[in-house]
Amino acid sequence: MIMMDKLLDGHQIEQIVEDLARRIAADQANGQPLMVVGLLKGCLPFMADLCRSLSGFGVRVEMEYLRVKSYLGRRSSGTVQIFELPEVDLVDREILLVDDILDTGLTLREVARFFRERGAGRVRTCVLLSKEGRDAAVVDYLGTTIPDVFVVGYGMDDAEQYRELPYIGIVNQDKPDASCA
Repeated sequence: MIMMDKLLDGHQIEQIVEDLARRIAADQANGQPLMVVGLLKGCLPFMADLCRSLSGFGVRVEMEYLRVKSYLGRRSSGTVQIFELPEVDLVDREILLVDDILDTGLTLREVARFFRERGAGRVRTCVLLSKEGRDAAVVDYLGTTIPDVFVVGYGMDDAEQYRELPYIGIVNQDKPDASCA
């Protein structure tokens, strides 16, 4: 087990998600269903919590998922591969792309372009975390900014591990193996 320091606990995450849902709901006043498209795999816990919160604010939600790959290990590959496309009509739809973390912005830019090219009406983006110093211009709704560190938990992984953690932790490779501090 790797050593990590807790960055955000479950309560802090819950507050961030509720704030995001409130802001999105305020912009979704037209009553049209919002197609929330999660970028797998990291978005799953965040997207589930966000959709429940949106529903609590009266937003009708349709959930879809898109499997994308833009990383090789811990580094961006510089390209985005899109798999398992939604089998729904996208023309004139209100789309909200949901991702766990903004690093380079490449994935969100490419996926947003993909949906626009297929006739989506309005494509907005929502990201739980952005690393400091990143160009968040691609993000319409940002939860919070974090230091430029490698994080896991709440859907984010290190070699497919630690996604299940109910908090977000900073991976600290300088410390010996132990549990979360």
